[in-house]
Amino acid sequence: MRVTRKDLGCLLVLVALGIAVWLALRLTGTSLGDLRDRVLGGAGATDLETVTVRSVLDGDTVQVERPDGTTVRVRLMNIDAPETGYRTGAEPECLAEQARSHLGELLTRGTAVGLELGPDPRDRYGRTVALVWRGDVLVNAEMARAGLAVPLLVGANDLGYDAVLDAFDEARERGVGFFDPDLGCAEPLWLRPQG
Repeated sequence: MRVTRKDLGCLLVLVALGIAVWLALRLTGTSLGDLRDRVLGGAGATDLETVTVRSVLDGDTVQVERPDGTTVRVRLMNIDAPETGYRTGAEPECLAEQARSHLGELLTRGTAVGLELGPDPRDRYGRTVALVWRGDVLVNAEMARAGLAVPLLVGANDLGYDAVLDAFDEARERGVGFFDPDLGCAEPLWLRPQG
């Protein structure tokens, strides 16, 4: 087999392209898995169940509709938001309405989202426990980034937990949500560091 100048030129271009991609991934701290997830849209789109948002119940619970028409309540994995009292009729906790409102802005009625289930897909109330992806945005982490939900690891459901922790640290650094110096309401007991 004879190698031509054209063949060598194509080979050099491919090698240069490979090196450029490798350097870009290395400099941005992106893994090949992260790159695959970004290209597929979210956390490996093949693992996601696509559903439609019907309503936001509080800062960490939504009601969604599956393609077959059934509705389910979904508890956002790895976060805990202030209680609105929708289940018990109790008074809303500090920032509960703001958390529900913010989640409602992220997940408006009719929005298609992807659910990524962890190893423990149900909580003690029978709700589906999942990461919620709107495109490549992890909604669970966005709630923590706004300072309106705290990281909460329950059982073996640790998918996306590091992203939630990082987002919560951002909220602390920016002084938003629970970290707003002018908050004006008592700090909820559950805001104390979890685990």
